[in-house]
Amino acid sequence: MAERLLPVGYDIATVGPRWYVAQMTTSGCRPFAPLELDAHGRPQPAANRFPSAIEGYGFAPLAAQVHRLRLRFGVHLMPGVPRQAVGQGLPIAGSPWRCDEIANPDSTCAGNTDMCGVNPDHPGAFDWYRAWLVQLAACGVDAVTVDDIASPDENAGEIALIRRAIDAIGRRIVLISSET
Repeated sequence: MAERLLPVGYDIATVGPRWYVAQMTTSGCRPFAPLELDAHGRPQPAANRFPSAIEGYGFAPLAAQVHRLRLRFGVHLMPGVPRQAVGQGLPIAGSPWRCDEIANPDSTCAGNTDMCGVNPDHPGAFDWYRAWLVQLAACGVDAVTVDDIASPDENAGEIALIRRAIDAIGRRIVLISSET
């Protein structure tokens, strides 16, 4: 990528979907697969697929390597809070709220069972995104591609919430929206 795409303006190397699932298959999205989460419900890189995560460094070593190539480092995210964290009632880092309190279990992606939507009007929803983005920023993430939010008519609240959380963390992170 650095040799062929950087010269023509493409400078974000992005880790694709479901980087937090250890048991990946090539046959598509395995419904209700166990997710790698920290004690606050934030997705973590699957250590069997990202060896730097074994020692708890997350994406930091990979991001550093990408930065040495003069590229920016990005990750793909699904919007919302992990369904597994909701089911376990995990606390949100730095917040009085829990994952189950901010979730909107009726808001899910038909093709990916990993996440529940959040209630963007709940004050803990901002805390959730801020905590997740703080962790990603600490690992050197420069861009997030958030899937299933490209329609502003349906997702304006969540888009604004994610943007506000990015602005609050003190590191420039590019927000890229997409639609599956």
